Parts: sequence; C-alpha cells; structure tokens
Amino acid sequence: MNKGNYGGYLLRVNADIEDVIDVLYTAGGRMVNDKPFWLYDIYEMQGVHQYEVIIEVEDRYIDHAADALELEGMGVMTDV
Repeated sequence: MNKGNYGGYLLRVNADIEDVIDVLYTAGGRMVNDKPFWLYDIYEMQGVHQYEVIIEVEDRYIDHAADALELEGMGVMTDV
C-alpha cells in the first residue's frame, strides 16, 4: 500500500467522488473543509474512466474506510 502527499494511505475506488464522500461521511461523522476529517485528499484519475478516484486516508482509518466503501458496493483497490 502506497502513501500519498500527506502521509496517509492511498485507495483506488471505482465510484463517483460525491458518492465516496457521502459513504465516508456516514462512516466517520464530522466534516472538515467539505470532507470527512480523516480523509486527507481526493485525486482524480487522468486517462481512466470517470468513475475512478484515488483517496488518501489517515493510516489508522484505512481499514474502516475500505470496509465502508466495500459495504456500499464500491470497488476498492490498494494497488495505487
């Protein structure tokens, strides 16, 4: 699993950005700067279909984030 610009771990998610944020907000609660507090950043994929994004999540919440996204049927990959 690779680390991102802010020291968090990266996950590739097959979903729309807004859907990802909604799921992570429901799973994590408090929002800061329009995103869940433990979500460091969202990167849009270049040259890939429009419903794939990379998210950077604080390391202690990576399993929680992946589980929440998978429960909603979103494909989650760690090979970023």
